[in-house]
Amino acid sequence: MTTGANMSQPLDCDVVIVGAGIAGSLVAWKLGSQGVKVIVLESGPGNQSLAQRQSYVDNFKVSGLPYPLRPAALKNYDFFTNSTNYYQEQPPTRPAQGPIGAQINEIAEPFSDYNIISTDVTTKGDWFQSNYERQLGGATWHWLGTTLRLLPTDFALESTYNPSVPGGLTAYDWPISYNQIEPWYGLAEQTIGVSGPDEGEEYLGLTRSSAYPMPGIPQSYLDQQLIAAIQGETFYDGWTKQNYPLEVAPTPQARNSAPGYGGRPQCQGSSSCIPVCPIQAKYDATQHIQLAQQTGNVEFRVQCVAYQVVADTTNSNLPITGIKYKNWQTDANGNISSTEGIVTGKIYVLASHAVENSKLLLNSPCGTITVANQSDQVGRNLADHPVSLVYALTDNPVYGYRGPLSTSGVESLRDGGFRSYRGAFRMEIGNDAWSWPISDPYTTPMNLLGTPGNGIWGQALAEQVANTLTRQIRIGCLTEQLPNPNFRVQLSKTPDQLGILMPQLTYGIDTYGRRALAAAVAASVQIFKSMIKNPVVQWNYEEFSDANGSIVIDQGRTTDSGTPNIFIREGWAGAGHVMGTHRMGPDTDAGKKMSVTNRLQQAHDHPNLYLLGSGNWPSYATGNPTLTISALALWAADTIKNQLSP
Repeated sequence: MTTGANMSQPLDCDVVIVGAGIAGSLVAWKLGSQGVKVIVLESGPGNQSLAQRQSYVDNFKVSGLPYPLRPAALKNYDFFTNSTNYYQEQPPTRPAQGPIGAQINEIAEPFSDYNIISTDVTTKGDWFQSNYERQLGGATWHWLGTTLRLLPTDFALESTYNPSVPGGLTAYDWPISYNQIEPWYGLAEQTIGVSGPDEGEEYLGLTRSSAYPMPGIPQSYLDQQLIAAIQGETFYDGWTKQNYPLEVAPTPQARNSAPGYGGRPQCQGSSSCIPVCPIQAKYDATQHIQLAQQTGNVEFRVQCVAYQVVADTTNSNLPITGIKYKNWQTDANGNISSTEGIVTGKIYVLASHAVENSKLLLNSPCGTITVANQSDQVGRNLADHPVSLVYALTDNPVYGYRGPLSTSGVESLRDGGFRSYRGAFRMEIGNDAWSWPISDPYTTPMNLLGTPGNGIWGQALAEQVANTLTRQIRIGCLTEQLPNPNFRVQLSKTPDQLGILMPQLTYGIDTYGRRALAAAVAASVQIFKSMIKNPVVQWNYEEFSDANGSIVIDQGRTTDSGTPNIFIREGWAGAGHVMGTHRMGPDTDAGKKMSVTNRLQQAHDHPNLYLLGSGNWPSYATGNPTLTISALALWAADTIKNQLSP
């Protein structure tokens, strides 16, 4: 037996969960509600008090109320009604009186115990640009809130399109279908509280067996101007020689369109969804953490970093017998110390993110290999949704910086015959103007100020800032990659402050993904040209050009003649959608050789080990992953409960 667990001692609980993000908290809550004893190890701090949350909120959103927040006051939902009209409509033409701007302070990130990730770059200057965090509640503290379903064809990419691209990469089908996961999608929407449209979501084969629990979030004034500009337009794809409609759909999202659902207020359009919703109208996992605690059956152990999964190698079934962890503390001088422990249960669930799950498994010996890794797929096929950012100055004001950061998207290009040749993409229309591309509304005023004696000031500055910021718009396209076993998580040789080896990421973008980025940029530019009478494009996207599909982007980083009003941010951005590192596959001999878990997210190699999260994705599609993570987590909770039942 691998040392660490004493099988003669009573078990600590029924189920051990590593990670208190959305997957771990949902499973803990659902099992705890059914009388299952659960212990959750969370590597990050708690920080759940009102004061701690508000200290973070105050960095980004100043309350309009002259009184300090009180917990009881947060339950008065009568205040949060009819709050969305202002960002659906054109604002008054007379600007509000008051200071032009406020001092921007250096922001100290209180949740900054990220791993320092060593990066081994091997592919044309690419590096992994997404991150995650160690914090009770996980990335839902800072997520946008988008809750898209994957499309039916997303679960069957190989059998539907059989992509063939240079490099020999292969697509994989999921071992589940859309019809199988569809009821769990509905349950997830009810559980976390999703506001979704009654109409406009029938695109690309989506079907529903249940209605959204709340009406959709209204589309913004900016959305409406873009929709009017491209009415009836199509996008020509050079790979299939076909035109595809450019159709805008309202975005389902886990924020309240009506007060009270899930104990949350109605969205106020604060425009700070990332990094934090100041009133918690947007769902975050702390809500189910609190519900789990209220069952009396769930214990959360914070600041406990799991570092090894213990397997019984004397048993041919290789059951897991414990999780080793380090409980860390920080003294008044910032010095870190830790004590070691081990927690035992009947079933073990790893829900600590695609990178952390892989790192933990790779650090866990199991005979001559590591835990759950007979397929040698743990850590491989690391993926994201690389984002192209195109932004523009429209002729007329569209009034960004109002409402949720995105309320609509172009969903009609998420699927099509082109997926045999290039990745699909989803076009997210941003209400946040140029905040993502260039960190406005701060960059433009600072550039206008310039240096003393070489800038504009006073009324001229105020007018120019107002003229510019109200006309800003951006589109971010989330693009599709193919699984690549060479893009992976490995253990580095560098230990962190607890003595645990840090992960090393190798990553890049293949031809399939680069073609998707090129097409995404072309479609974004086309949309903005429809909104601007005299469009002038500043091209700087040379590295993603690909003429094989009749898309030629920047042969020399040129700019059209005139003053540019359409801009392409060079390179690409991370979406924060980390996927693929312990993918699921069929529970067959062939399936076990190319995957880590079966369709129930149970490890092929260990009958009492489950892996949750987007690390299970066999292919990546274009939809934001959180709703699918939630649906699969709820499904896994039922499976685990059935396995525990006598």
